[in-house]
Amino acid sequence: MILCVDIGNTRIKWACANEGSLHGHGQARYDQRDENVPLTSVLDELWARLTKPKRVLIVNVAGADVAQRIQSWVAARWAMEIELVRSVAAGWGVTNAYTMPDALGADRWAALVAAHRRYRSPVCVVDGGTALTVDALGADGVHLGGLILPGVSLMRRALGEHTWAIGQSAGLPRLELATNTSDAVAAGAAYAVVATIEKVLGELENRLGETPRCVLTGGDGALLQGVLRTRCDRQDDLVLQGLVIMAGSDS
Repeated sequence: MILCVDIGNTRIKWACANEGSLHGHGQARYDQRDENVPLTSVLDELWARLTKPKRVLIVNVAGADVAQRIQSWVAARWAMEIELVRSVAAGWGVTNAYTMPDALGADRWAALVAAHRRYRSPVCVVDGGTALTVDALGADGVHLGGLILPGVSLMRRALGEHTWAIGQSAGLPRLELATNTSDAVAAGAAYAVVATIEKVLGELENRLGETPRCVLTGGDGALLQGVLRTRCDRQDDLVLQGLVIMAGSDS
């Protein structure tokens, strides 16, 4: 069994891989700034009952300190080293567009590897987390580049924290002009994200001569699916799917 782990800025997702398939999915929110609930305690609760895996394969965008704390936990519990996935110039049928390939987030790289293997057609991968990323991929596996912007929740929280009168927004996003402040903030964030995604899809259609498939992943996948007018596929574990592909074969 291989333990595949996707560590975001506020959420950990994992699943066990056996013979190329995922099972035993789990996820949990965490706050690396909360000294009262150390990450090791979170891992004790999440993974203490897992059978020792053969390998621990990790995508981590939360920084070196989080990676080191997870390494310490894995070493103490299972006496093994974690394997941190990094983006490369080319592999698993995908060519990285970044001029410095390892600067592309490893989560985005894993998602692109999975999307290419699954669809073999032009795709636009939208990962809705704390940050929202949009990446385009041609049918030939060539990465066409991407965008990074604040996620829906981060946009709303930023307005609440950096304005005097708006406060925190609790309304569900809807694509309509609002008649109260909370809904106006929620709708503003939704419009910003929808406009970005649909603009990218339109430009890709002009460039490629066909409409790319929009693939949603990340914690806000369901929320985005609810506000986008474009038909989308949801693959909540797309990054983990990419890790399975990487674990099962050479690039």
